[in-house]
Amino acid sequence: MKKIIIFITLITMSILTALCITSCGEKQTENKTENNTENGGENQPNDTGTVEGSINLKADFWELTWSAVEGATEYAVRINGEEHRTKDTSFKLFEYVLPGETKSIKVKAICENGESEWAQIEYIAESVTEGLVYTKLYDGTYSVYCPADKIPANGELVLPDTYENMPVT
Repeated sequence: MKKIIIFITLITMSILTALCITSCGEKQTENKTENNTENGGENQPNDTGTVEGSINLKADFWELTWSAVEGATEYAVRINGEEHRTKDTSFKLFEYVLPGETKSIKVKAICENGESEWAQIEYIAESVTEGLVYTKLYDGTYSVYCPADKIPANGELVLPDTYENMPVT
């Protein structure tokens, strides 16, 4: 009987995962930048050691993305008082923000001859999906089931890492 329950749980989780992956909905977060665009939105280094233009930040379901800056060798992301460097134009937020938490996040471009002004966004992390049903498994972990009527309109489920101090699998 336990094998049947585990099998049904795995099938359900597979279907829910497929729904999450194929979801087309986007959640927009308010975008506030600290710098102004004075050159038609283009980001280019100038002779004074600063980068002109603005970095257009967007947060979408636990990932921060921004527009590329011409000549940038890397980007600095400041969150929770710590600065992180990346060569990408995106940054995963899972490790730095708790579900339901609001953070002010800043990004700037680093170029060979200078750096841009900080661009800032207020990010509100997704809350854990309400209405989830937890089933304790034989190994002490929990599996999660989400009834169809509780799936968010955008199809994106946010699961906690733990439930009752035990891992969610």
